[in-house]
Amino acid sequence: LTHIVLVLGWIGSLHDGFLFEEPSWDLFLVSGQVKDLAVTTKGIFIGCTACGLCSLLFIQMPFLALIYFCKGGWRNDDLPPHFLKLFATVWFTWPSFPA
Repeated sequence: LTHIVLVLGWIGSLHDGFLFEEPSWDLFLVSGQVKDLAVTTKGIFIGCTACGLCSLLFIQMPFLALIYFCKGGWRNDDLPPHFLKLFATVWFTWPSFPA
């Protein structure tokens, strides 16, 4: 999943322009209705990247932390002692990759 998120973000960055078509963006700013937005190809790729990143950050990573604590955490000699430091580093730095 991580590889797919990074590849989709890269593909999205190759497309020029904005995430939405310009006239639809102006219409959205006036009306405030989301249905007025017309998404470009770049918007589709970046949107998929954002969904994948959110699923990693808010579903997969908390599940991994739960497994770590259920198996004894730092008291278990079979688990890496500094896992939580690595986990926190990944948790706070991954959202900056699509930028």
